[in-house]
Amino acid sequence: MKKIFLIFILGTVLVACNKDQSDSQPPVITISSPYPNQLFHVNDTIIITAKVSDETQLTSISISLENAQLARVMPSVNIPVVSKNMNFTDRYVLSEQHLLSGIYYVTVTASDGYNLISGFQKISIIASPRKRMGIYALTQPYSSQINVVKIDTLFHAAQQTSLLSDYSGSVMNSYYQQLTIAGSYTGHLNAINLSTNTTQWSHPSGSGSTPYFEGIYNDDTLSYVPLYNGQIYAYDANGMQAFSATADPNYYGTQLYKQNGMLFVAEKYITGTSYKLVTYYCPFGANLQEAAMPMNAIAICPKDNNDIFVFGNNAGQGVMELYTINNNVFYSPQTLPAGKLLSAVAIDADDWLLGCDNNTVYKYQYSINSLTAYITNARAYHLLYDDLNNQVIVATKNTVSEYNYTTAAMVNTVSVTDSIINIHLLFNK
Repeated sequence: MKKIFLIFILGTVLVACNKDQSDSQPPVITISSPYPNQLFHVNDTIIITAKVSDETQLTSISISLENAQLARVMPSVNIPVVSKNMNFTDRYVLSEQHLLSGIYYVTVTASDGYNLISGFQKISIIASPRKRMGIYALTQPYSSQINVVKIDTLFHAAQQTSLLSDYSGSVMNSYYQQLTIAGSYTGHLNAINLSTNTTQWSHPSGSGSTPYFEGIYNDDTLSYVPLYNGQIYAYDANGMQAFSATADPNYYGTQLYKQNGMLFVAEKYITGTSYKLVTYYCPFGANLQEAAMPMNAIAICPKDNNDIFVFGNNAGQGVMELYTINNNVFYSPQTLPAGKLLSAVAIDADDWLLGCDNNTVYKYQYSINSLTAYITNARAYHLLYDDLNNQVIVATKNTVSEYNYTTAAMVNTVSVTDSIINIHLLFNK
């Protein structure tokens, strides 16, 4: 590379690289549309009109979008070259849902075979609003089959795909539009691309007489999967391993939760009823501390930077325990009604909902240590909270219902054919 040209013309930045003395003149690029600082929204179509010319030839022209640091944020589009003087108009769709609000540059790049040059036009983009795309219910007609059913925004249910698999857990990742399902004895760890309803990647299970996978947890970046052999692995959205840890000898993980760079794992003794909560340091998997836990956990929920709630059952009786991280101790702020605890979900830093097998969903408020009936006549095997729409999603054996959180009034309900084993919310990003 012998010369670099830096030219500023009418708000268009031109950068050229001359690779041969025989052609020292780079192409000239003028962008007339969009106009400087034009405002767009994600999903808009930009009409790009430009003139590109060279005194000898043009070999390539492309369009791309770059952020304020001139890093490409969307794929480039090639423009067919038919002459050395090109006037063209093309459509460029802002289809990347994760674009943030801010300054961007529409970039036209051209080459004459010796010099590569780019023209930039500054624009502003407004990020797309977050919206719910649907509720996904996993149903199990047989022990070796899982159906994935989508409940759309009109509360119509339709099967999307199915897997030949048993089941230990599942997670939704809205950023990557991915549903990951962990088998148990024979079922693999399968990541489903929800844009195509096809398997994006898969990791095989074992084939022995004991379980292989023991559930799954996702922190919006990685999917953490505990194994019956005591290993804990995490995989990124492409199925690449990004973390590993090892449970205490003769223990395996069941429920997981990550906060402030620490992974909290509820672990169960293989042959008995001994339970503990173990804290691992991420990303290296080192064991930081552990505490005996008086329950078989069904959920770990956030509270604040130094506390988490662990919900579970002890000999068929629901239990809730507040775990203080710094002191590594548990205490129970409230006794639950007689019977088994089926589900739990955090609403905010002061409120949680608990589904019990007496067909009641209770609301627990920490600040006043209050437990009150919230929804009656609903055996909530699974609970979700939609913070965007302020709604509670309740799954019974064969129905999925949504409630207004403020009033606890049912808004919609739909029945599905087979038993529901889990539910998930999918957002657009």
